[in-house]
Amino acid sequence: MPCLYFNHDGDRCEYDLRWRGHHPDGKKACRQSNETSETATSTFSRGNQMTSKTDYPRIASRAEWLVARKQLLTMEKEETRQRDAISAERRRLPMVEVEHNYVFEGSQGKQTLVDLFEGRPQLLVYHFMFDPSWDAGCKSCSHFMDNSAGSIVHLAARDTSFAVVSRAPIEKIELFKKRMAWTFPWVFVICQ
Repeated sequence: MPCLYFNHDGDRCEYDLRWRGHHPDGKKACRQSNETSETATSTFSRGNQMTSKTDYPRIASRAEWLVARKQLLTMEKEETRQRDAISAERRRLPMVEVEHNYVFEGSQGKQTLVDLFEGRPQLLVYHFMFDPSWDAGCKSCSHFMDNSAGSIVHLAARDTSFAVVSRAPIEKIELFKKRMAWTFPWVFVICQ
């Protein structure tokens, strides 16, 4: 039975077709887990650059895979416990009182930092890189917001408001926001 694996690194796309049974070239593939597996590899590249074959893990029996997967699962669970402990410590960090009177401008006019809370006890602020001299926002920030915009609505259920802050003037922000079909609150800092 063939298994198809893809690898793409921006310059090439490789596929590795592993066979359990017969190799596409007529060679008999290995059925025993301790033998070397047969693979058929093809590489597509841009220009005249040729790429080398990627080394993939050997093909094993289901029982061997299960033993290896359980060992990896133990490591993954430990990493999850460590990440949870670090997250708990982060939540326990002390807060710092905001002493500046920040003023923002958005589609609703001038707003203070307190206004951005919209009466809720929590506010998440995302700094979207958009320099005043640019005609469009940062590509990475745009990618992040494209993939987050649909989830923002759920923050209200957690009694949390959300706002995006940039340095670009509101006119540029509104044009870019319209082009991207975004509806989340987006402001720029007038004074800090």
